[in-house]
Amino acid sequence: MTSITRPEGLPGVPLVSILVPTRNESANIEPLIARIERSTQGLRVEVVFVDDSDDDTAERIARMAKRSSLPVALLARPRGQREGGLGGAVLVGFGLSSGKWICVMDGDLQHPPEVIRDLLAKG
Repeated sequence: MTSITRPEGLPGVPLVSILVPTRNESANIEPLIARIERSTQGLRVEVVFVDDSDDDTAERIARMAKRSSLPVALLARPRGQREGGLGGAVLVGFGLSSGKWICVMDGDLQHPPEVIRDLLAKG
């Protein structure tokens, strides 16, 4: 399943694509997207999830995509099509991302979205 939504008011190419490979991290999706929204307010940002889960992570991402102020893309890779594990998910996500910059973040909340602006400032 691949879907993308782009809300009004964010025309043009995103400055940054936030690429999040996930595996069975459904409880983290809402807080992660909320933190990304707060910390990137005013920036052209998209969030790209590549999900290799066996739980309801993809469904939660899809629900949040409908409510998010940011464009959210989702590629849910079914069992048997998850080549390369985490590294493979990141490579596939690079191909789905359209931002000038790509920031890879883990879905387990260990990478703080609050540093995205600092990272961009150093670029």
